[in-house]
Amino acid sequence: TPRARASSKGDAASGAKSWVSSLHVDDEGNWLTAAGGVEGTSAGAGFASAGIGGHISKWHVGASELYPTSWTTTDAAISGLAHYEDAMLSVGDEAWVTHWSPTSVAAPKARAATSMRAAFAALSLSVKSTAATDESEGGDGMDVAGGETEGKEAGMREMLIVGGSAPAIDCFTNPSSLAFSLAL
Repeated sequence: TPRARASSKGDAASGAKSWVSSLHVDDEGNWLTAAGGVEGTSAGAGFASAGIGGHISKWHVGASELYPTSWTTTDAAISGLAHYEDAMLSVGDEAWVTHWSPTSVAAPKARAATSMRAAFAALSLSVKSTAATDESEGGDGMDVAGGETEGKEAGMREMLIVGGSAPAIDCFTNPSSLAFSLAL
């Protein structure tokens, strides 16, 4: 069960130890997502051959209990979660942002490449959607906000910011592709 697989003691039969490195609760408080890593697993058990993989689970929050709804292993440990538009996103020890359904993590919906080999943190934020592209007003000619997102306040747009193993911050204005990176 997800509860046993996600325990800090790990799976006694395989000698695996797992940990939870990121938690996320949706805005309505109905869904909890937990993710992390599993160490000491063997190759062929659904994890990378290095012996460290990951896990992600989705839980429905009831009146006084949590009900597990889905759970899966991943090839790399997960270190960060963020909700972006209509998806739950995870980042970790790989060069991808992985997209999951907001109510199930049985299988990834999609992946988007980052500019770094591992991503450690993800943040979704609403930014003002402006066409500040007029270079005469000090703009750089780049409209970073893109189009408006349905269900958001007029003039607002979601932006995904990802940080990791590079001296840069990746910015996504479209969840399926990297828009630009900011060098630090």
